[in-house]
Amino acid sequence: MFEGVQIAIGIAAAIASFFFGIGLAIGGWIGRAKRITWWGAGFVVVGVFIAVLVWVFIQKVDRDHRWEAQAREETAKNSPEVERLRWIEHADVIADFRQHVEHEHDLRFLSKYGLSFGTEFPGLTETAEAKRLLQEHGFRRIEAGSDIISGSEEMRLQQEITFYAIRYNAMLLGYLEREK
Repeated sequence: MFEGVQIAIGIAAAIASFFFGIGLAIGGWIGRAKRITWWGAGFVVVGVFIAVLVWVFIQKVDRDHRWEAQAREETAKNSPEVERLRWIEHADVIADFRQHVEHEHDLRFLSKYGLSFGTEFPGLTETAEAKRLLQEHGFRRIEAGSDIISGSEEMRLQQEITFYAIRYNAMLLGYLEREK
């Protein structure tokens, strides 16, 4: 957004100066024995100079902005929030399911903090049956981060956690269906 405004202002200033200069030059040419006035030529030069300055300024701001964004992204990759989510990189949904359900007989669904039923219980639709199963078997919250995402790495990990929970809950639904 900020860069777009800078570009627009710079281009507008350069164009205005350029056309104003051309206007003065043409006015001087028509009015003074077909000679281009020094004022008109000066405004054309000023317009070109402003355009070059604006271009250089925008390039510097854009480069600085990209460096700052890269620095923020690098910082975010090693943030405590991201480190808490790294468990998903070594998680095995099938092994975890076997451990919890088959060995420990823990039939709770996986949950993560969410604003709606679908985001809180990934893979479950809000039906009377799903609500009954949740009430009967319960749920356990997994570490899935917050809704304030600091970078692409945190977003990637949160997406993997959501897919993990969807697979786990789908396997649990199938298991409960077979055990009826």
